[in-house]
Amino acid sequence: MIDINFPKFKPEEGKAMTTSPSPNRFPVPRHTSAEISAQKAEEFQSLAQLVEDLIPNFNKLEEKLFYREVVQSYREAARDILRKSMV
Repeated sequence: MIDINFPKFKPEEGKAMTTSPSPNRFPVPRHTSAEISAQKAEEFQSLAQLVEDLIPNFNKLEEKLFYREVVQSYREAARDILRKSMV
């Protein structure tokens, strides 16, 4: 007969046993819809600027006109987003 002596484990009273420590939870900062809209408008404006900076690289007049319209559309979308966020 094998006699293995394991140390006796006695849990402390009043304390629950857990298998792993619970993670600390920190509040997650929430962005307001106005902040999100402002960020989207800024992204559209940035894209418009990028496209506008590339227009001189196009040789054909039709391409230049097309991308000018794209720039105008991006800027108009940015204005619309900002206008709707302020209502």
